[in-house]
Amino acid sequence: MELPVHYEDRMVATISADAQATRLAYADAWRSSPDRFPASLAMPIRPEPYEGELVLPWLMNLLPEGKPLRAMTRPSFFAKEIEERATEVRAYAAQEGVPDVAEMPEPEINSSPTAYE
Repeated sequence: MELPVHYEDRMVATISADAQATRLAYADAWRSSPDRFPASLAMPIRPEPYEGELVLPWLMNLLPEGKPLRAMTRPSFFAKEIEERATEVRAYAAQEGVPDVAEMPEPEINSSPTAYE
């Protein structure tokens, strides 16, 4: 797995991970840029990639903690209300004779040219 690390629209580094290690390697263009800076003071810019003993703590520090983490991991506060409202809408649509989307057949795709093409 590889993940790019960007600063604005510029590639700074690549994080790669496999069963053996997690690495951070600075991009060549970033290393030669006059306004470059390290992703972490613990990982100064260099050609060789950094291994897990420095990369993993840096990555862990980027993860949210406390209230933001709880907000990201709890079920949606409105999930039950949304599902109830969707059920009401489906019931009303059925009452009005609108077919359920899940029961509708797949539309045929016409690949022949049309007059406006």
